[in-house]
This record gives sequence, C-alpha cells and structure tokens, in this order.
Amino acid sequence: MKRLTVFVVATGLAGLALCAGCVPNRALTESEFRGFCYNAGGLSQPDCDTISLCNEYLPVFNQPQGSLRECRAECQRIYAGQSRRHILTQCLRSAAYARAWCQRYCRGAYQQ
Repeated sequence: MKRLTVFVVATGLAGLALCAGCVPNRALTESEFRGFCYNAGGLSQPDCDTISLCNEYLPVFNQPQGSLRECRAECQRIYAGQSRRHILTQCLRSAAYARAWCQRYCRGAYQQ
C-alpha cells in the first residue's frame, strides 16, 4: 500500500511538472515585482537599502521596451551601475536578486 501511495504522489508531481511548461509566461506586475524584490529573498543586509535598489528598476516597467533583448539589456544596464556602486558591500547580492526579478519580468512581457 505504501508503494502505491508513493507511486500515485510521484506520478501526480511529475504531471504537475510537465504541465508547468505548458502554461505561458505572464509578465509580473509592478506590484508583484516590488513584493518579491523588496523581500530580497533574505539576502538583504541591515546596511543595504533594498527598496531603493529595487526602485531603480521601475522604469523598465513604466517605459515600453522594444523587445526581450532590449528589456533584458536595460535590466543589465541598471545592474551594472549598481554593481559598480556596491562592489565592496553586502548590497551586491540584493542588486543581483533585483536584476533577476527584472529579467523575469522581461521574459514574461516580451516574446523572443
């Protein structure tokens, strides 16, 4: 009986994993981006202003980007400035986290 239960659960999880690829990506809303980014996944340090780091990416949401490539390049441009400013601080990890959420927005908002 235990094996049957494990099999059913494993089959169900495999089915869910396969279906996850069938659902089209949708763009994050600005509010969702802020929620995920401000949280910083526990990476934020006390002396790091995560909210300001994340807010630097908001123009990506508010100004139309021409393509996925251009959108991701804008995320990278913002991150490059942040990484120069925070290269020797704990904020660099939070900046990379913000860039990742920005790029996730781009993948959902713009198709290749």
